[in-house]
Amino acid sequence: MKLFIIHVGYYDDEIGIYELHTNFFIVAANVSDIKKVIKKKDIFMKKNMHIDAVQEIEVVDGYKITLIEDQPYATKLISYDYTQMKQLD
Repeated sequence: MKLFIIHVGYYDDEIGIYELHTNFFIVAANVSDIKKVIKKKDIFMKKNMHIDAVQEIEVVDGYKITLIEDQPYATKLISYDYTQMKQLD
């Protein structure tokens, strides 16, 4: 399996008339499987999102990315907000 970052666009009439964007991390066997995987995400379908771009992530800052299956279909993200980052040395 490979790690991809997917840049998606969508319109939200509740927010405004401009196209909004967000990113998703997706694990898939290859780039051809991206659409199948992303379409399983409720938010992608609910907001009628479209894929603008895809990047396959292999190495970051000299570190090779290795994926090990943990909990199928689970996603765990740890976020640090502006205040937390500002307090770091």
